[in-house]
Amino acid sequence: MPRIDDFTSAVKIELANRAGYKCSFLGCGAATMGPSAESESSSTNSGMACHISAASAGIGARRYDPDMKSDERKSASNGIWMCYTHGKIIDTDETRFSTDTLRAWKKIAEIVAQLMVERNLTYEQALHAAKSKDMITDSILIEGIGKENILIGDVLHDCGVEYIWGRDITNAIRDFLVEHSRNAFQHGNATKIEFKTKKSKLILIDDGVQFDGKSLLGSNKKSGGTISITQLLKNFGSNLILISEREGNNNILTISKLSNPEDVLEITPCSHQMDYSDFRKGSIEFEISETCKELFIVFPKYISPSDIGLLGNKLIGLEEKGKKLIFVMWRMNPWIIQMLKENYPGCEVIQVE
Repeated sequence: MPRIDDFTSAVKIELANRAGYKCSFLGCGAATMGPSAESESSSTNSGMACHISAASAGIGARRYDPDMKSDERKSASNGIWMCYTHGKIIDTDETRFSTDTLRAWKKIAEIVAQLMVERNLTYEQALHAAKSKDMITDSILIEGIGKENILIGDVLHDCGVEYIWGRDITNAIRDFLVEHSRNAFQHGNATKIEFKTKKSKLILIDDGVQFDGKSLLGSNKKSGGTISITQLLKNFGSNLILISEREGNNNILTISKLSNPEDVLEITPCSHQMDYSDFRKGSIEFEISETCKELFIVFPKYISPSDIGLLGNKLIGLEEKGKKLIFVMWRMNPWIIQMLKENYPGCEVIQVE
């Protein structure tokens, strides 16, 4: 029996048309309309129009908004087109699939459908072309070991990071976050972990004892934590930033992939931007908090070998104070990187493509 806020046939057709009759579940893109074997003129529709904000209140209807008017609840603006399989999934797991997530997926699906028509792209090509710089905002609470794999994996899928940063790097990050979470519970005595996505950041917060995941680098142990952090940074560390901080009783791990060297200035206060005049100064001085174990030095564009020669070892005092120097720049010639490492043997270099 139809409910008062069910979609009309016209609204269902509008939703299907705007999605190109393809499933809007991120990464699915299954066709939902095609010919039927019943006759040469018949067709079959395996899609379904789903409510973003639930059509009615009830047990499990976490997406129901009591303040939404009936006309809005049954309008196309409150609907998303899905294949039958994923339509049932989002309707039975309203905790994972929030209204914000579904609205973001709908927007992406409509852009994808438009690109497929305008540029004659495949679904996968259009999905990558439709990517934005920012991830979809999401968050989960992990309260013990046992479900961390699926909870972390689902958030990484739902926020769209693999279409922004790439599938391989996302898989490596997932492995690291799972192992890091287990370490927090098993060795750090954490009672809970919050994992959230925010624009260009992945943030994991635990209430265990102080711990820096990068401290496992160089360890001879063949533990999951050591293997995952080593492989993550070995394969993707050239433009990936991992920052571990201690705030109050919490460890805060932030992972970001830079699209511009200056992005790091917004990610951490333990950073400093240089300009060309700095290279020619007799000495370089700037304030840095004692709590900063790492210092990110952002170089200007197009630095040359003579710029590095002028810089010399003017920053060596920071290394002597126990600060790890991480130079962030646009991709440079390998001999420039070699000059930096000769002047600062303990430094790291992050290059942005």
